[in-house]
Formats: sequence, structure tokens, C-alpha cells
Amino acid sequence: MSNIVDLLIKQAEQIKADDLESTIRSSVKDLMSEGIPFEKAASLVEKEVENLEDSLMAQILEKAASYINELEDKVSELQAKINERDEGSDIHIKLASAGFTEDEIQVLQSSPSLMDKVASATQEPWSLGQGAGVKREKTDPLLEFILS
Repeated sequence: MSNIVDLLIKQAEQIKADDLESTIRSSVKDLMSEGIPFEKAASLVEKEVENLEDSLMAQILEKAASYINELEDKVSELQAKINERDEGSDIHIKLASAGFTEDEIQVLQSSPSLMDKVASATQEPWSLGQGAGVKREKTDPLLEFILS
């Protein structure tokens, strides 16, 4: 749990306590102003306090705290997945660019010897017997000498 969640929960509890305390005081005061003795007013208010709902602000803070807590859990799960993927990311990227699917990559990563065989087979073949450089049309040899 992060500091933000702790602070939100503490603030919600403080709001609840403050609201409850002010509600009890004002209720007892109102009942006493109507002529009910203090002890009876206090006992009536204590019975009714259990039925009071929390203030809207306290409910909002508690919901925000639970939502942030859920998001932090999701972030930690995704961070763990990212860390796992980063361990083999170079090989994973190379195999994916060569046209392998996720399932095939997982099978290849489970067997290092198979991975070596596939890696040597997926290299570009040498173009033996072909000309090097850019192909161009034949021109007059004298013109080529002059232009070079």
C-alpha cells in the first residue's frame, strides 16, 4: 500500500470521526433544548448513531483509496511481466521480425540447441555468383571512360 492510499484512508477516518462527533453533539444539544434530560438524550443518540451512514466525502475517499490500491496491484503485475519479457527481448524481437509466432518463439526459447539451429538457418543467404553493386545499362566504353 502506498502513502497516498494510507493518507486517503486516514483522512476518511478523520472525517468520519469529526462528522460523528459533531452529529452527536448537535443531536444531544437539540434534544436538550426540547426539554429531554441529558442522560436520556445521550442514550437516544447512541442508539441512532449506529444507523448513520458515513459522510459522502468519507465514502469518496475510501473508494478512491481502494481504486488506487487496485491500480497499484495491476501496475506491479504488469511490471513483473515487462521484467520477464525484457530478459529475452533481444532474441524475441529478432525471432518475431523473422516471422515466428509467439507460440513458436516460446518453444524455441525452451530449447537452446534448437534456437541455435534456427538462428543459423534464418540468416540471409550469401549471393554467390551474382554481381556486386548496382545494376545499370550497358553504355559505350569510351563514354564511360570520359565520364569517370
